[in-house]
Amino acid sequence: MKKKSLKLGLPYKGSKRKLSAKIVDKILEENPNVEYVYDLFGGGGSISLEFASRDNIKKVFYNEINIAITSLLKEVLEKGVTKEYYQWISREKFFKHKDDKDWFGGFVSVIFSFSNDLKSYIYGKKIEKERELIHKAMVNCDKEAIKQLNLKVNCSEPSIQKRRLQLNSQLTKEKRLRHLESLQQLEKLYLYPFKDKLEFLSKSYNEVDINTPVDKTIIYLDPPYKNTNKYPDIIDYDELYNWIRKSKYKIYISEYNMPKDFKIVEQYSHRAINGLSVNNEVTEKLYSY
Repeated sequence: MKKKSLKLGLPYKGSKRKLSAKIVDKILEENPNVEYVYDLFGGGGSISLEFASRDNIKKVFYNEINIAITSLLKEVLEKGVTKEYYQWISREKFFKHKDDKDWFGGFVSVIFSFSNDLKSYIYGKKIEKERELIHKAMVNCDKEAIKQLNLKVNCSEPSIQKRRLQLNSQLTKEKRLRHLESLQQLEKLYLYPFKDKLEFLSKSYNEVDINTPVDKTIIYLDPPYKNTNKYPDIIDYDELYNWIRKSKYKIYISEYNMPKDFKIVEQYSHRAINGLSVNNEVTEKLYSY
């Protein structure tokens, strides 16, 4: 049964948040009896969360080889966004912690990286100090920061995100804090009602033990797209294709292009967004094997 997209998940480069409902709808249309889903390149978790929201799905195995990302998603789903998430992360602190393997490393690398690419700091050196002042004004109601920036802040408003929205009218679009916008996405995850359907794994795709019934299981793959710089991981694509071919399970793959023996089941055109700019329309394809 088709439904409105939840658009949930970590803010993650290459995220399927906008397409998750359409992808899941198509897969379930072709596999109405499926009960188990293995999302082996889980990333921001949007596909896993979308599958788990469907009534006929009993268990979703979310797998992401980057253990810090897995830890962050699990932490937010279980505990929500606490005050610790609203601290300012400087350039120095970002590079010190972005490769840590705990949830904090995941938080730093996702929320404070440019375009959520996990690698580069979110703000340029020339604007970093000003963005820190805006952060202190919004989040901490810092009187000195408010005075320097000549802003009007309603500090009686307890919600940081509401203060952010109120202050945005006083800022140019370029000066709005992208890390706080990303945190708002995280806050929605704590309210997600189907957490008990998720099992969290941090392995290579070919190391996950898949042992559920063949006729009730599908595997979904959203690997780093070939010939792009979507994630920092490196994949042997020929090895991946052969692993898919040898599997006894029905497998779906999101990609731009796959070998000719893979079947295209759907195509999705949308505007690709990179940082603050909008690029040309791209077409992603959903393949099956």
